[in-house]
Parts: sequence; C-alpha cells; structure tokens
Amino acid sequence: MRQLVAAVTAMALTPGCATIFHGSSETIHVRSEVPDTTFYAGAQEIGKGTSAVTTIEKKALKKTTLRAEKPTCNTKTTPLMTSFDGISLLGILLDFGLISILLVDGAATGAWTHATQTDYILTPECPAGKLPVSSPSGPPSAAAPPAKSPASEPAPSPAPAGSAPPASSSSEVHPQPTPAPPASSVPSGRLRVVTDPVGAEVYLGDLRVGTTTPEGLLIELPAGTVTVSVRKLGYLSVERTLTVGSNNDSVLPITLRASPQQ
Repeated sequence: MRQLVAAVTAMALTPGCATIFHGSSETIHVRSEVPDTTFYAGAQEIGKGTSAVTTIEKKALKKTTLRAEKPTCNTKTTPLMTSFDGISLLGILLDFGLISILLVDGAATGAWTHATQTDYILTPECPAGKLPVSSPSGPPSAAAPPAKSPASEPAPSPAPAGSAPPASSSSEVHPQPTPAPPASSVPSGRLRVVTDPVGAEVYLGDLRVGTTTPEGLLIELPAGTVTVSVRKLGYLSVERTLTVGSNNDSVLPITLRASPQQ
C-alpha cells in the first residue's frame, strides 16, 4: 500500500500530470455532402472542400463552434460535444490530500474536458437553383456582331401601286436557349442517439461518429434512410435502420443487453 501511495503521489506532483492520461488536445474531423464547403472552428478557417481536420486544445473545446459555409447556401453550425473526464482518477486520489493539485492542473490544461464526439457531418442547405453551375469546356464562342441601329438602315422603297406586298421570309428560325436544370438541394436532419448504459460508440455504416453521454449523441446528417450501429464492450451490438426527415430532430433510444459470459 505504501508503494502505491508513493507512486500516485509522484504522478500528481509532476507538472502536467492530468495530461499524462488523455493529452491536452483533441483531433476533430468534419465533412460535408456538398463540394466547395468552407469549414471553420470558431473564427479560424480549417479547410475547404468536402472534409477538414483540426486539433483543438481541451481548454477551448467548450467555447468552440464548428461551422460549414457555402455561398448562396444556409450555414450549418454545431457546438462541440464534451463531457467531464477524470472522475475515477479524482476518486482514487481524494483520500491522499492531492485533490487541490489535480484541480489546479486540470483547470490549467483543460485535461478534465473530453470530446465525446470527434467526427461531425455539417452540410450547408442549398436551395434549388442556387448552386453554381460550371460552364462547359471548349473554345470561346465568337462575339456576336453589333446590332445595327434602325437609323443606319436605308428606308425601303415604296412598292408600286397595285403590286402585292412582299412575302415575309420564314426561313430564319431563332431557337430559344434551353435553360439549365436547377441544381438539386441537399436537405438534412438531426438524429440524437440515447443509450442505456451511456458510453457506447455510435457508427454510421463503417464511420465512427462519437460516444454517447447522458444527454445522448447529436448527429447531423443528410435526410433519408440511415443505418445506425451501437457498440459497447461487454454488451451485444445493436443495429437500427430508420428514416431521418428533412429539417427534423429525431431521437433513437437504444437499450443494450449484456453479452452472455463465455
């Protein structure tokens, strides 16, 4: 017991002891279903295209908001999902008089804050016809000749009396240009996965999107049918297929069953 107390005391007195366990930063991934999306973490641009990756210090997680923008489209934002980390470590050291050291170190480094979700889907909502349409490749067309002013054209000679009026020419056909079809919009919805017990990992297909907390795990994704898998060590995995409506918030409650002992 004396050796255990000495080892734990040495760890607590080492600068940055709280960061030994989980580090002082988190890596956040964000992606979009439409191209040319600009991603921001707070006020800082972190990438452009269909995905971006950034590293955020733990002490800044709670006040950082992810944002996805695209011209002529509605911006999508979401706060980072976080929770308090280090409950078990504090409980172990509570009886050894080291609680004040850990609280000072945890507050300074942000090590007690943990990102429960590190993968996000933020897709700007683009109304029909607002997405830019790329022009077809090819040589530029020749410039049209300038239109003649009516004043510069000679007046027609008057027709002799009794003669029939000239027949109008019908050979000139001016087809109307075919308008480009409007670009399709990408509607999206939000799904909150709530599990009992908490701490389960949530997957969309093969993509891990985060871990559930007592408030659940909020996922923003394109509207339509989606398959959600929930996994936790010591419990049977659960898979659900459901339809997420456009601009709707859906809740998926899942109760995990303990796996039978081998």
